[in-house]
Amino acid sequence: MDGIEREYGDALRVERLNLRDYVGQQAYRELHARGVPLTVLYDTAGREVYRAERKLPRPREVREALARMGVRPA
Repeated sequence: MDGIEREYGDALRVERLNLRDYVGQQAYRELHARGVPLTVLYDTAGREVYRAERKLPRPREVREALARMGVRPA
């Protein structure tokens, strides 16, 4: 996600959570996660539009999901 984050700049907000702390554990439960790593993309209405669990996200899939939401690289 680092490359995607750099490529999209301010058009994208990336949050990283640590499963060793309370906030990360709480989010993991609320997201009904089944494994790590976990990448979830939401649109501006808060709807989930992409999820990759137990694997690293494929950059192409992330870019396609962002394009469907109208998010363009910086």
